[in-house]
Amino acid sequence: MLGLKTALSLKGEEFLLTRADSYIGVMIDDLIKSGALEPYRMFTSRSEYRLSLRADNADIRLTEKGYGVGSVSEKQMAIFRSKTSEIEGALSILKEAKFTPHFCKQRGLEMAQDGVKRSAFSLLSYPHVTLEQIKEFIPELKNISPAILQQVLVEAKYHKYLARQEDDIKMFQKNAKLKIPSDFDFSNLPGLSLEIREKVKTYKPENVSELSNIPGVTPAAITAILVYLTKLSFKETA
Repeated sequence: MLGLKTALSLKGEEFLLTRADSYIGVMIDDLIKSGALEPYRMFTSRSEYRLSLRADNADIRLTEKGYGVGSVSEKQMAIFRSKTSEIEGALSILKEAKFTPHFCKQRGLEMAQDGVKRSAFSLLSYPHVTLEQIKEFIPELKNISPAILQQVLVEAKYHKYLARQEDDIKMFQKNAKLKIPSDFDFSNLPGLSLEIREKVKTYKPENVSELSNIPGVTPAAITAILVYLTKLSFKETA
């Protein structure tokens, strides 16, 4: 990262990987904002976005960023584009194919008999539904490489959680500069531990961005405070 940033600075350009982009972004952010009073270890638990920061999707997260600053070759980018095209094709097939609960039950897939059609992509999020079963419903999937199908399967299994995490990322980015009133009483906010309440009283953050830099303040606590502040701001402008 240092070499890349140094090279780009000679051209007057900048490059940044955030906590939502990569683990190295998490590490740099931690060390700059919190320091290291003891040896620093890069645990996955340090990231609030670890559901999307996975080894299997590192190329999807970072290849285009690397290409944009000249660190990814045209050949590598062509391979990447081919892969993403295959993934998009597989996703399209899975999302467009929809089946009734009755159809699924006849083929051994137990689910609520509510008459609602579900896409194959949605069915894959069920813990008891396998990719092999879905292949029997959709013969076209047998022409897609196992590596691509495996990546699509992971996306399907975690789709609901990933969508929720994406909403959290967008909410934080949108409200990072949201001011925290100086008289804000954290003791009345449910869901915060005594430790976190004491820390925010000590540090007295002026906005959500400063709040997120306080060591020990968890992503869940930040989200809870954000939701409360947003509601408070809405009431004041209503």
